Amino acid sequence: MPRTDLARTDAAKCDIANNSWGLGLKLTDRDFAGIDEKELLQPRLSDGELPAVRFMHPAPDSQLLGPGVNVGLPSQGPAPDLGAFGP
Repeated sequence: MPRTDLARTDAAKCDIANNSWGLGLKLTDRDFAGIDEKELLQPRLSDGELPAVRFMHPAPDSQLLGPGVNVGLPSQGPAPDLGAFGP
């Protein structure tokens, strides 16, 4: 069953400005450095730190890099990146 939550959003009644789903991006696997969920099952490093994973990190040429709106939060480039991780 396809998800239609966003299709039913009444934009006139909601504050949805600056959300990523309104940008019209068509992301593919190539937008991410890695999509292998098995990376998330790796054990912690000997010092207790999390292992370095590529899962869901943006690829160097990803559409996720730079399309954000400056809302006063720190960013590395001229416009913020989207997603949980930087490049």
